[in-house]
Amino acid sequence: MIQERLVRRVIALGLPVFALWFIWNIVVSPIYNAYRTVDQDIEARRFLLGKYAGVLTRVGYSQEKAKDVVSKLDRTELLEAAPDAVMAASLQSRMAELARQGGLQTHTMQVLPARNASGIKWVGLGVTLTGTLENIANVFAMIEGAKPYLFIERLTLNAQGPSGAGLELPLTLVADFEIYGAVFQEKAP
Repeated sequence: MIQERLVRRVIALGLPVFALWFIWNIVVSPIYNAYRTVDQDIEARRFLLGKYAGVLTRVGYSQEKAKDVVSKLDRTELLEAAPDAVMAASLQSRMAELARQGGLQTHTMQVLPARNASGIKWVGLGVTLTGTLENIANVFAMIEGAKPYLFIERLTLNAQGPSGAGLELPLTLVADFEIYGAVFQEKAP
């Protein structure tokens, strides 16, 4: 009789505990885990959104800074806006004049496609000149010191002459490079 009572008490207490455990594991726990997973996903996305906003702010800041610098430049520091062909022809005639003044021989001048970088339009030429090192250096100095500013990229210098011949001074060099000028663009109202 005491054993039966004990068994009944254990069943009376154990059955509700087992029912609560069963309901928790089958019903409540999956729902709770789903909400917790969604909450963690939302937090991760908020974190990434903050990072993306920071990156976009920096990109926007950089572009605004570049535009601010360009707006402060004197108009004479940039090429005047015109159709690309006109700007390229102007750049060609300017390079030909600089090469002539510097005593260099012009071999080729090829118009390069216009490009945009950080909101600034760039017009360029591929140029091949021949002359002495001193004359090439003088022309580059004239390019550096004149307005509108021009920028030299991809410069290669090669010695010209018959192979196997001794070095005779003054050495003739072939300068192959690209030259770019930034274009002044009026701000849109």
